[in-house]
Amino acid sequence: MPDEKDPKHRLAKFEEDPEYAARIKAEAKKFGKIKDEPAKLAAEFFEAKKLKKVHEKKLSDTNLKIAAIESLLLANFEDQEITSIKDEAGATIFKKSTAYPVVKDKKALFAWIKAHKAAHLIGIVHQSLKAFVNERLQDGESLPPGVEAFLKDSIGHRGGVGGDVD
Repeated sequence: MPDEKDPKHRLAKFEEDPEYAARIKAEAKKFGKIKDEPAKLAAEFFEAKKLKKVHEKKLSDTNLKIAAIESLLLANFEDQEITSIKDEAGATIFKKSTAYPVVKDKKALFAWIKAHKAAHLIGIVHQSLKAFVNERLQDGESLPPGVEAFLKDSIGHRGGVGGDVD
């Protein structure tokens, strides 16, 4: 019998998002003939995990291919002094630049936050700092003291990736 004094027994049970839960239930029905056979379900589980590894490897290879093409596009854009191209279907590929900040001096940054009455930035997570820094740079403002930023160019797109994937 579970120990009622154990805090984890007092926590509410996690519930999946209803839409995802419905999808899980529909997928589980496919195992109806073996639903009460743990050994067979375990075998299916391990087969699915193996398949997941295959897909993750394919995804990794695809991400590598995208990164290689992106580097070639950026080099072409720089060599040809262009920032975007559009294909016949109207899809656009464009160069975008994003600043990635690094806090080098927390004391200087916190002093600046205090002086600028920007207490909402205290306890700032990396993504929030990144957004804040990019906004300041786009507005032509300087970085807060104690923060350095590195600019990374990448490729963005509008359109051209259509098609549903099942």
